[in-house]
Amino acid sequence: SPLVNTPSDVRATRSGRIIRTPDRLTYAPAVELRYLGEMAELDKVELANMYMSLRSMELALIGAGVGGGIKHTSELKVLNYKKAMQSPDADEWRKEVRNEKARFDKYDALTAVPRSLLPKGAKVLTTTWAMKLKSNGTRRGRLNAHGYEQVDGSHYTSDSIAAPVTNPITVRIVLMLYCMNRTWILAIIDVEGAFLQGHFANGEELYIEVPDGFHEWYEGDVVLRMNVPLYGTKQAAYCFFNTFASRIKNMTYKQSKADPSLYFAWLGGEMVVFVAWVDDVMVLTPPSLV
Repeated sequence: SPLVNTPSDVRATRSGRIIRTPDRLTYAPAVELRYLGEMAELDKVELANMYMSLRSMELALIGAGVGGGIKHTSELKVLNYKKAMQSPDADEWRKEVRNEKARFDKYDALTAVPRSLLPKGAKVLTTTWAMKLKSNGTRRGRLNAHGYEQVDGSHYTSDSIAAPVTNPITVRIVLMLYCMNRTWILAIIDVEGAFLQGHFANGEELYIEVPDGFHEWYEGDVVLRMNVPLYGTKQAAYCFFNTFASRIKNMTYKQSKADPSLYFAWLGGEMVVFVAWVDDVMVLTPPSLV
């Protein structure tokens, strides 16, 4: 049976910190390699047979299941602020900008600071908008910080930039439980404004320039201090995961030792299960506990 050893990658950050990727040993039995090879060949055949039919069906299927009225896939393309404001739907996008500002206010995400009061050497990040028309016809505008402008060791640490997600085996087990208990309810929950509910874990102090579309709410020469990690920052997912895990545990749920994204509890003799993909959550519960 082959044993594949991926060599370590050693690099230094701008601050001089040495980062070493750990060796990874992958054990692949011959039977598994043969199975994977055959599946790859099967995928090629299936893709070749389905290619033409899928091309002809593409436009018909977009929005068909949810009544979004989407006529072409180009309508689902993500727009930046400038292009959105130049589109025929500019007024609708301005409403979504106000909705995003309301979400920021709800979680006290930003505080205006005069530029003259900035701490010496403070880094002020720029931002960008991601505006997308969803397949159900609704519009979503999300303001993102340019996380690539952050400096390792000053604005984040490399060991606090990732959040665990559940694995396929956990999902299969949970779905199996659902099939075995036909009276149970399964729902997928999207946590609105998820990353805005995280908290900086290491006392980071980050600022952004006033974003496009936000100038009507801020006067003078100011920058905005982040009170929470915004979308796009390196640590946003990590900080939200910590907040989510803490709140779930406070609700008497236990975190699985095998999968950190699986939570469960026995309530009144019946089990409730949460499975998380960062800010998307699958809930499995008896109807009596809804």
